[in-house]
Amino acid sequence: MARSRSRKLLSRILWFDPEAGNEPEVAASLPDPVLQAGQIDPKSYELPDPVDSAPPRPSTRVRTRLLSEPPVTRTQEIYTEHFGLAARPFALTPDPDFLYWPQSHQRAYTMLEYGVRANAPITLITGEVGAGKTTLLLHLVRSLGSEMTVGLISNPHGSRAELLRWVLHALEQPAELDESYVDLFSRFQGFLLSEYAAGRSVVLIFDEAQNLTAEALEELRMFININSGKDEVLQLVLIGQP
Repeated sequence: MARSRSRKLLSRILWFDPEAGNEPEVAASLPDPVLQAGQIDPKSYELPDPVDSAPPRPSTRVRTRLLSEPPVTRTQEIYTEHFGLAARPFALTPDPDFLYWPQSHQRAYTMLEYGVRANAPITLITGEVGAGKTTLLLHLVRSLGSEMTVGLISNPHGSRAELLRWVLHALEQPAELDESYVDLFSRFQGFLLSEYAAGRSVVLIFDEAQNLTAEALEELRMFININSGKDEVLQLVLIGQP
């Protein structure tokens, strides 16, 4: 019986042909459905127009305000107040304040310090990633006195002239881009001799020295050849991976 009523209802609806451009029409004799108690007449609602685009994004003003506000964090308070620590202990950058001294680190630091204070031309320390090489290095730099001029170059790279510019910048000396290699080397040599005359040793430290090219290593060998006539005026410390 339900199937018969459905067929009668469908027979009273005039379907339209989309290709012919006809609008759909519903027979005027189609009775309105009887609303039951608690139901809502669907005719009282207006369907929204179809939306072809994505929903609107938040306004630029709101996004700018949210991005400009610093994130609220209580990481520092958790370490100092909750756990009673004096500082944040798990920083991603090397910090000599948290240097751990196992026997291997003691031996490495002893050799590093001896090489610098004994005026060895080249001191080499190698270790795997995360072994604490840079932390030892920073501890050494902190312990050196004013009788030494230290230049620290991290992750050195580039050609001979670029390497020489890195060195001069580390020693707080000018190195313009339009200057020739000869001018740069002459300034570097003059600086080393002037420091030697003032009673100061110059120590160049290269962190991540495994990135030095063969050309750069040859350049460092040339640096070592600079002397005062009887003493070397430059020390090199190379820190890197094996």
